[in-house]
Amino acid sequence: NLRAEQASEAYNGAMWRLEQAKQAYRQARADAQHARRTVAAQRNRIGALVAQSYQNGGDLSALNAMMSADGPQGVMDQYVAFQGASTSLQADYKRFAAADALAQVFEGKARHAKAEQVRLAAKAARARDAAVASADAAQAEATDIAAEKETLITQLAAAQNISVDLARKRQAALE
Repeated sequence: NLRAEQASEAYNGAMWRLEQAKQAYRQARADAQHARRTVAAQRNRIGALVAQSYQNGGDLSALNAMMSADGPQGVMDQYVAFQGASTSLQADYKRFAAADALAQVFEGKARHAKAEQVRLAAKAARARDAAVASADAAQAEATDIAAEKETLITQLAAAQNISVDLARKRQAALE
């Protein structure tokens, strides 16, 4: 009975650890999904900036700048605007790369949490099987002991030349 109880407690502990692993997996998966949404948003923003830069880039040719009414000051203004857009694009790309790296970390964490969950589920199943086997063994042993006790009471009654019922009552009183 003690072994069966210990096995049952081991199973309960394994189930608790499994639930913790499931919760860690759910959190890691949610973190990874959030990071992937951030990456997608960054990718869309970069795409929009590249498209805008491409569409506006044709206005910065040397010939167009010299021929425009703004003259050299207009060329400088356009150059400053182009540099600002380029710097903004680089900053956005760095944010995108960081978000992508973070998403990869979270996805790795989710894979690890899933593997841990699978490992703990198998361990919980083994603990459950051990608990059931221990309980079955304890029950079988109790049945064997009860049968042996009944045999001994019958032999005692025969040896004392008394009824089996009386021998049972004496044994119960002694116990």
